[in-house]
Amino acid sequence: QMSARWRNDMLPEKFKRKGLSHHPTCPRYDIDEVEKKFMQTNLFSVIEQYPNMHPMNRPSLNDDDLNGTYCSSYNHLVRTEGLSIWGTPGGRPV
Repeated sequence: QMSARWRNDMLPEKFKRKGLSHHPTCPRYDIDEVEKKFMQTNLFSVIEQYPNMHPMNRPSLNDDDLNGTYCSSYNHLVRTEGLSIWGTPGGRPV
């Protein structure tokens, strides 16, 4: 799940929550690299063997499958469309 502070850092200005501090570490990571490394783990491979368990390999039950760039693509939608935690454009007007 995405940190509320990191989402707020990425949101277009009109949707930012005032007074919420910046996330101290998220900007330091290459999220595509983190996603790809997770997809190379034994845990990911074992879960993929069982179709009924596939949702556990997603960021949340509302998200699509990881593909190596899913997280950065999602981040792009947060930055450009103000994607809310419910997956709808427009963020939370302030």
